[in-house]
Amino acid sequence: MQRRQKPNTSVGSQSSRNVADISRPKKKQDRKLYTECVYIVLLVVIVTVSTLVYTIDEHLPDGVTIATAHPGQFVEERARVHLDKIVSFGNREVGSVANEILTRDYIMNTLTNYQHQAEKHAVNNIEVDLQMASGSFNLAFLLDGFTSVYGNVTNVIVRVGPRTESPNQQALMVNAHFDSAIQAPGASDDATSCAVMLEVINILSVSNLPLKHSVVFLFNGAEETVLQAAHGFITKHKWSRNLAGFVNLEAAGSGGKEVVFQSGPDNPWLIKAYAQSVPHPFGSVIAQEIFQSGIIPSDTDFRIFRDHGHIPGLDLAYFVNGYRYHTRYDLPQYIPAGSIQRAGDNLLALVKHLTQSDELIDKLYRHGNMAFFDLFGVAMVTYPMRVANIYAVLLLVCVAIYFNYKHRTNMLSVKTTCMLAGLSVLTCVVCCLVTVSVAVLLTVLHCNMSWFTNTYLCVGLYVLPTILTTIVVMHYFKPQQVSVRLLEESQFNVALLFWATSLAVMIVYQRASSYLPMLWVAFPLTTRYFAYTTTNKGWGVRYLTALCVGYVPAAMLTVYSLMSVFYMLIPIFGRSGNNINPDIILALILTVTTHTLLLYLTGVVYVTEKPIRVCVLLMCVSVVSVLLAVFTPVGFPYTADTNHPTPQRLIAQHVSRRFYSLDGSVLSEDSGLWLQPLDYNGIHSLKQHQPELLSQFTLKPCHGLYCNYPFFLPIRSLSKSLYSKPSAPIQQDTVLKLDGQTQIDTHTRRYQFHLEGDDHMNLYVEAAEGNTVTSWSFSDGVVPVKPESSEHSRSSFIVICRGVTIYPLHFWIDITTAVAWQPGEAVFDIAIANHHIHGDNSMSAELKQFHTRVPDWMNIYYWQSEYIQYKY
Repeated sequence: MQRRQKPNTSVGSQSSRNVADISRPKKKQDRKLYTECVYIVLLVVIVTVSTLVYTIDEHLPDGVTIATAHPGQFVEERARVHLDKIVSFGNREVGSVANEILTRDYIMNTLTNYQHQAEKHAVNNIEVDLQMASGSFNLAFLLDGFTSVYGNVTNVIVRVGPRTESPNQQALMVNAHFDSAIQAPGASDDATSCAVMLEVINILSVSNLPLKHSVVFLFNGAEETVLQAAHGFITKHKWSRNLAGFVNLEAAGSGGKEVVFQSGPDNPWLIKAYAQSVPHPFGSVIAQEIFQSGIIPSDTDFRIFRDHGHIPGLDLAYFVNGYRYHTRYDLPQYIPAGSIQRAGDNLLALVKHLTQSDELIDKLYRHGNMAFFDLFGVAMVTYPMRVANIYAVLLLVCVAIYFNYKHRTNMLSVKTTCMLAGLSVLTCVVCCLVTVSVAVLLTVLHCNMSWFTNTYLCVGLYVLPTILTTIVVMHYFKPQQVSVRLLEESQFNVALLFWATSLAVMIVYQRASSYLPMLWVAFPLTTRYFAYTTTNKGWGVRYLTALCVGYVPAAMLTVYSLMSVFYMLIPIFGRSGNNINPDIILALILTVTTHTLLLYLTGVVYVTEKPIRVCVLLMCVSVVSVLLAVFTPVGFPYTADTNHPTPQRLIAQHVSRRFYSLDGSVLSEDSGLWLQPLDYNGIHSLKQHQPELLSQFTLKPCHGLYCNYPFFLPIRSLSKSLYSKPSAPIQQDTVLKLDGQTQIDTHTRRYQFHLEGDDHMNLYVEAAEGNTVTSWSFSDGVVPVKPESSEHSRSSFIVICRGVTIYPLHFWIDITTAVAWQPGEAVFDIAIANHHIHGDNSMSAELKQFHTRVPDWMNIYYWQSEYIQYKY
C-alpha cells in the first residue's frame, strides 16, 4: 500500500486540479450540457456587453425649450431657430449668394442684436468684425498635396470679454464654418455648430458674470474649400495674436454625440479643462491617433490653427450617421433631439471654465502628450504620458513576476505556452485567409459593400467566421499528450503575453492609446489571482466567474472606444475612392479585432468537449449571411430611406476640353459628360439598375497632366476610374493669358500670367522631364516637394477660390531646366479648370437629363467645367 501524500496547495497545482475537475465531468449527460452551457454563458456575456455599450452610446440629454429654460441655461429650441434659418438660405457654396450675403448678413444682424443686449447689462463687452481675407498656403493633405489660393473669403468674428481688458490679454477662440459642401444643405456640417455658438454668445451677452478673459468666436465662410478662411483669420486678423487656445467645432456625420478626436499639440491643460468642466464628456485618444495617421481622407481647421497659428486646441465633431455627410440628406430634421443640447451644454461650460480661470495665462504642463478617454459619458480620465509610463512599467513588472512564478521550475509549461502562442498566430492567419476569401467571393459576385446599409451583415460575413475558424483550428490542432489544465493555463499566458507585449511596444513609441492594453493586462491578471487564492470549492463556477469578471470591464471599455471608430469608418468607405477593396480592408480589421478581443476566452476551447453544435450553428449563420448578401435585397449596399439613407456618391461633370500645342494652335478639343465614382462599386450598381443610361459611357485611361481631367480636389490617387460620353460643348469664358517672360539666369525663366474665370478654379502645372518648378507667386514662393516615388512627382495642383468679389488673378511661375534654356522646346504644361458649381451655370441640359434618370439612392454632385491646357 502506498503512503498517502500531503496535497499540494500551491496556486499552480490548485488551478491544475480545478481545471481538471471541469474538464472531466462525471456523467455523460453533464458532458453534453457542460459544452453548451459554457458557450451560452460566454454568448450571454458578449451580447450583454455589446447591448450595454450600445445603449450607453445612444443616450442623449433632453432638449431644453424656451418655456422650461432657467436663466443662463443653453436652450436647444433657440439654437434650432438659427439652424433652420441658415439652412433655409439654400446650399452655401463659397462664392454663392446664400453664403456670401444671406448667411453672412443673418449672422452679423444676430450678433448686432446681442451686442445691444450686452450694452444694457454693462458686464461684458461684445465686439463684432467682418474680415475679407486673401492669401495662399501649401497643404500636405490627401495623397497628392496641393497649394491653396483664396481671395475675399468671408470671416465674421465676435469677441466677448471684460470691459476693462488689457491689450495683450490672452483669449480663447471657438471656431465653426457656415459654408457648405457642393450641393449639400450643410445642417450638421456645420450650421449646427454655428447655431450653438450663436446661442452661447446670446447667453454670455446677458450674463451677470464678468469674464476674466475674452473669447473670440470665429464664423468662417470658407472651410469646405479646404480650410481657407481659417488660414485668413489666423495669419492676418488682429485678434489672432493673443490667442492661447482654441476649440474647433466640426462634423463628419449628422448629430449624435460630439467627440473630442484631436487635442494639443502638447498643452495637456486643454483636455484637462474639458474633462473638469463639461457635463457630457465624450472622447478618446484612439480617435486622435487614427485621424492624425492620415488614413481618413478628411481634415479640419484644427490643422490650420495648429500649424500656422502655433496654438493648441481641441477638435470636436459629430460623427454618427456619416452617410448624410456632404449629401442632400444633411438636413435639420434628421439631427436627433438632444444632440444640439448636449453640444451647447458642453461648449458653454467649457467656455465659462476657461474664461474664468487662469489656465489661459498659466498653461501648466505645456509639454508632453496626454492620454484621455471617457467612462461611458459619465466622466473623463486624463493623465500625461509620463504617468502612463509609470503605470505600464508597474504592470509589466507584475507580469514578469507572474511568469517567473509560473514557469521557473516547469519547462513543460514554457514549452506549451510557446506552442500555443504559435498556434494563436497560425489561427489568426487562417482566420484572415478565411474572411478575405469571403470578401474576394463577394467581389467576384459583384456584391461589394453588402454591409454598407445593413451593417449587421458584418457579423455574419466576417466576425462569426473568425470565431468558427478559431474554435476549429485551436481544437483540432491543439498539442497532444498535454493535460487540459496545462492547455488552459498556457492559453491564458499567451493572451497575457500578447497584451503585455502590445503595452510595451506602445509605451516605447509613446502611444497614448496604451490605456487599452493596460486594461487587458490589469483586470484578467487580478481576477485570475483572486480566483485561485480565495476558495477551494466550486472551481467550475469560479473559473467562469473569473473569466467573465476579468473580461467584462476591459471588453466594455474597448468596445465602447472602438464602436465610435466603426461608426465613423463604415460611412467613410462610401467616399474613399475605388482603388482599394473595402471588403478586404473591413474583413482584415474585423478579423484581427475579433481574434484579439477573444484571446482570453479561447481557453474555453480546451476545457470543453467537442463543440460540434456550436460550430454547426456558426457555420449556418455565416452561410445564411453570405446568401443574404448575394441573393436578396438585404445585400444591396444603398438605400434612399430618408430615416436612414445610405446613398452612393457620384460626381457628374459636363466638361469641355481644349488642348493647345507649343505654337499656340489647337491640337484637339472635345466635350462630354464625365462620371467619377467615389466608392469601390463604381458604376456597376447603376449599370445593373439602368444599363441604358450608361450604354454610351466608356472607361477613360488616366494619362497626361492629372489625367487631362478637371479634378476639383487632388484625389487622383484615390479615384482613377473615369467614364465619359460625348455631349454638346458648354459656353467657355475662361481666360489664361501669358503676359510675358523674364530670363532669371541661364537655366531659369519666369512666366507671367493672368487668369480670369469663376469663383472656383484649379491650376495644374507639370514641368517637362528633367525640368523643375522652382518658385512661384503662391505660398511665399514655396513649391511643395513630392517624393520621387509618386507617379505625379513633377506635377502641382493649385486650388483657387474667391468669395464676394471676383477679379483677374495675376501670378508667375519660375521653371528651371536641366540644360540651358533652348527656344522651341516644351518646358512645362499648364492647365486651368474653371468650375461652375452653383447658380444657373452649374446645370446643363445634359446634366439635368442625366440627373433626373439616376435612381434616388444615388447622391449626384453635378456641375459644368472648362478645361484648357497649354504647352510652353
